[in-house]
Amino acid sequence: VYEVLLRLDRFLCKERFTVEKFFTPLVEGSGLDTRDLALLAQSMFPGLHPQEIDYAVLEMQRALADEHEEGAAVVTLRQLCSALRLARSAASPSLPFES
Repeated sequence: VYEVLLRLDRFLCKERFTVEKFFTPLVEGSGLDTRDLALLAQSMFPGLHPQEIDYAVLEMQRALADEHEEGAAVVTLRQLCSALRLARSAASPSLPFES
């Protein structure tokens, strides 16, 4: 999880996301838009092909939606990291994901 947090921090700085812009949609349950998730996937997992990025975005959206359906009031950073890990392994299982 620590490696994911470092990558997420670099992504937020590089894309000039404020904490509020990035996390408020998660807290409110409205989710991030597809462009934000695609940027996140590209940044967190360099070397993904466009089709893999699309798949990773779908996996993240699905994982985040599942959290809300299970009654979670907010999506925590740990849940987002889990969604990213799932998306990464599903999109390109041949490339290892460091945790």
